[in-house]
Amino acid sequence: MNLSRLKNSKGQIVVEYVLLLTIAITMAMIIVSLLVKRDTDDPENSGALIRKWRQIQETIGNDTQN
Repeated sequence: MNLSRLKNSKGQIVVEYVLLLTIAITMAMIIVSLLVKRDTDDPENSGALIRKWRQIQETIGNDTQN
């Protein structure tokens, strides 16, 4: 009886691991897409890192030489 319980619990552990892994990957994909999404039509609709990088580039590009 203990052997069958052990086999069932191993299967349950694998299923739980796969579900947790799926949730973690999905959350990571959402976070990454929010940070580095590129929108060529509307630059303000891009991800947070891309918007900041574009702002830094524009600031450097608008700097006048002395």
